[in-house]
Amino acid sequence: DFGPVTDTQPNLPHRKADILFLVESSHNIGPENFVKMKNFMSELVIKSDIGPDHVQVGVVQFSHRNKEEFQLNQYSTKSDIIDAIGRMSLMGQNTLTGAALQSVSGYFKLAKGARPYVKKVLILITDGKAQDEVKKSAKALRDESVIIYSVGMFNANKTQLAEISGKPEMVFYVEDFDVLKENIGLQNTHMSSFNLCKIQSDPRIERLDIVFVIDGSGSIDPKEYDIMKDFMIALVKKSDVSRDRVQFGAVKYSAEPETFFYLNDYSTKSAIIKAIKNDKPIGQTTYTAKALRHSERLFTEAHGSRKRSSVPQVLIVITDGDSHDTAELDEVSRRLRAHGIVIYAIGIERAKPDELLTMAGSEDKYFYVNTFEGLKHLYRNVSDRVCSVSKPGRFKYSSLWTRTFLCMKGCV
Repeated sequence: DFGPVTDTQPNLPHRKADILFLVESSHNIGPENFVKMKNFMSELVIKSDIGPDHVQVGVVQFSHRNKEEFQLNQYSTKSDIIDAIGRMSLMGQNTLTGAALQSVSGYFKLAKGARPYVKKVLILITDGKAQDEVKKSAKALRDESVIIYSVGMFNANKTQLAEISGKPEMVFYVEDFDVLKENIGLQNTHMSSFNLCKIQSDPRIERLDIVFVIDGSGSIDPKEYDIMKDFMIALVKKSDVSRDRVQFGAVKYSAEPETFFYLNDYSTKSAIIKAIKNDKPIGQTTYTAKALRHSERLFTEAHGSRKRSSVPQVLIVITDGDSHDTAELDEVSRRLRAHGIVIYAIGIERAKPDELLTMAGSEDKYFYVNTFEGLKHLYRNVSDRVCSVSKPGRFKYSSLWTRTFLCMKGCV
């Protein structure tokens, strides 16, 4: 249930695009996951500026054959499109992706409702390995100026997805249907880099190396530590995690710092989240400067840093206490920043604002909340600032969700 659907208050700029969903409907999907795929498409439609002069949407299912659900110009309102998606039923046989790609070329022609001189986009959603050849059919579409985005679920063949889209940055891979919304960034009212606004605005992929440094001292009880972990997990969920895009590392500290994973330890979202969830606080006292010094080794090529490839380096410190080595904070923070590492300092309850400013180096890079509960509401501001590291002033977006999640899912 998506609630009321309106067509009078679009969320996206007034741009034109003809967008066709090509959706796998084989026996691999199953009824439950098929519903999730339909929900995914409906969410994208809700966030789009639908209309004959703006965005047109069509849908074709495929299994052992193709099944047209509706052409690009068949419906001109969000509610009609969503109703039509809701009526779709699972076909439930084989996965002939190549044949499906070959047959959809006609949907980008005038006879099927496409418009001349309007950007043509195909969004393929699949869960299985194609049982036929895909590369030639996909290239023929791209040669006709059709942009292809591939969304692959757990059983999808990554090589085939890349062959279909033509570029790895046009491929979105998720490990499970249950995390489809999280990975594509469709929770609540927010969208990710994979949205129709992105498709309409000629995206460019950005990358980030992000290291968390979190306070695990004795002043933090287990419940509070879980809130800190939830904050990190929220950032990870909204990021396009892979070796080529966003990488995460993490350090926890009290009297001594400990690395609990390097940037190149995990290349999937689920593995990073599992590592964070399994972590426990250390106890003892708070030596933040020592932890920052320890974090330097995570920003090395041996441990996964891509600084030499001009990938932005970001350090996010989360602390709730007064550091016992305050005198050393300025020196180590300046050194990190001098090496191109952008520091965001987040303070909770007992944290000292002057220490946060020392670490961050400027007021726009530190945050303070009075309670751990307040950390739950800080995520959007932090992610928005992190996004600015990789996109300084290049683009302007109409709302905070666009600026934030276009970055964390791969900046455009």
